[in-house]
Amino acid sequence: MKFLIIPDKFKGSLSSIEVIKSIKRGIRRFDRSAEFNSVSISDGGDGFLSSLQQILNIEEVKIFGKDSLMRECETSYLINRENDTAYIELANSSGIALLKDSERNPLNTTTYGTGIEINHAIKQGVKNLVIGLGGSSTNDLGLGIMSALGIIFLDTNGINLIPNGSNLSKISSVVIPNEIKEKINNVKWEIVNDVKNVTFGINGCARVYASQKGASENDIDYLEQSGLKIHKLLVKLFNKDYSNYEGSGAAGGVAYGLKLFTNCKFSNGIEFIFEKSGLNKSLSKNGYDYVITGEGQIDSQTLNGKAVESIIKKVDKFKIPILIICGKSYLDIDKFASYNVESIISIDSKKIREGTLMKKASEYIEEDIYNYLKLK
Repeated sequence: MKFLIIPDKFKGSLSSIEVIKSIKRGIRRFDRSAEFNSVSISDGGDGFLSSLQQILNIEEVKIFGKDSLMRECETSYLINRENDTAYIELANSSGIALLKDSERNPLNTTTYGTGIEINHAIKQGVKNLVIGLGGSSTNDLGLGIMSALGIIFLDTNGINLIPNGSNLSKISSVVIPNEIKEKINNVKWEIVNDVKNVTFGINGCARVYASQKGASENDIDYLEQSGLKIHKLLVKLFNKDYSNYEGSGAAGGVAYGLKLFTNCKFSNGIEFIFEKSGLNKSLSKNGYDYVITGEGQIDSQTLNGKAVESIIKKVDKFKIPILIICGKSYLDIDKFASYNVESIISIDSKKIREGTLMKKASEYIEEDIYNYLKLK
């Protein structure tokens, strides 16, 4: 039998690569002669650079930067010197995984550290920037990035602010020096985006995601109103409005800010990885018996452009049976009735305590894949 294994991470438990290893062990227990092709998938969030390192010949650049609370941290990005392209993962500096639970609050966090990485890459002479969004701890509309690049955000007293969730409403003017404008315009910008959310409103970044980053209901209201206030200022400055652009709400509105200041291209994360890895050719030529994908939790967000849905859509046209492996599923298989999904395998079906489930996820994935194939 031949298998294509392309899962996303199990957030908080296993990386995409670790999930792949567990699935392979389960398959080998069933069929020792099984053939595999596997790709570590990222929708632009955590693991974006790891996915690219598997499929591209690129160099890692390590630097000291800032995390989202402006503390010094070691971080890295990737660079392809042959085509002058840098690949940056927002979560490496501005990610929620870098913060303790008690530190998480998008009022206090900024994407400034990601801007430091971008600035460093530009100084290396790159002409193309590809930024993977997702896994952020922030809701600063990407203005922290722009501050690190040299754009000046002033309050009514003329004090230069480093934007975060709490001070967006204090920004009264924005100054873009000519040399900074030139620096930005000399680079081709692309963001790899994992969601369809817009910037504001019920489907916006604050209303949908800020609670996951530590915001209270009052915080969310404040973030929404502060964002709308700076949005009005930016619309006057640029005479453009990207707040309803599909995907502009990604990573606490970073997609919105980058679109406004850089006119970046939006790319779907899965489309991007499929293209770079040659998976489209592989699917059409290799005669797979199964495609196995999955992620930690299958829920309504899965059907809003997240990795698993995007993979299923890509694979479905090849009429190959699809298995979804997950930690927990809140969706019945009938939600995927229009696709060639054969089963959702949820490792929490054993009703094991969540802590144990996360610690032993690798073992349970292996066991459940084996049992499913054995009973077929």
